Amino acid sequence: MTGLDVYNKLLGYGVPAEHARILAAVAYPESGYNPKAELKTSREDSVGLFQINMYAHGDKLAQWTGSRDINVWRQWLQNPENNIYAAAQVYKSQGLGAWTAYKKGLYIPYLDRLTSLTVKGGNGQGGPYLAGDTGQETVGKTSTLSPVALAGGVVILALVLAAGVALMVAGGVRGA
Repeated sequence: MTGLDVYNKLLGYGVPAEHARILAAVAYPESGYNPKAELKTSREDSVGLFQINMYAHGDKLAQWTGSRDINVWRQWLQNPENNIYAAAQVYKSQGLGAWTAYKKGLYIPYLDRLTSLTVKGGNGQGGPYLAGDTGQETVGKTSTLSPVALAGGVVILALVLAAGVALMVAGGVRGA
């Protein structure tokens, strides 16, 4: 499963396209695309791709899994499909600000790399890797612009051009 697959699944759960793109990138700094990633502190017990906090979302997890057992929740959240669903629901109730990686801008380097980000399978051991990487430093490597990034850039360019035309028209009206 790639970042593009995560993006498409988020779209399927009703996350708007630009936010789905951002969320798919957010998962990488949150978990290294490791479905078994966990962070447990006194304030959180977060699991999976999107680091869903079981303490904060216990009521929803009980509803989604049909269980009040935190171990059932943990296992359920370690399934990438379930974690993506949970992330879409958290997004719908809290927005992008629910994720530290979004608030700190840690996702930005991954926006244009969704086709090369790969969800790890198996036992989930090891560090975060990009497809084809060995886990070594990736500085200096180039990546191609994904179709998602290209589409996002085209939309932004269109909005900038439309705003410029609107300003020129408004300026022309004032000068008449």
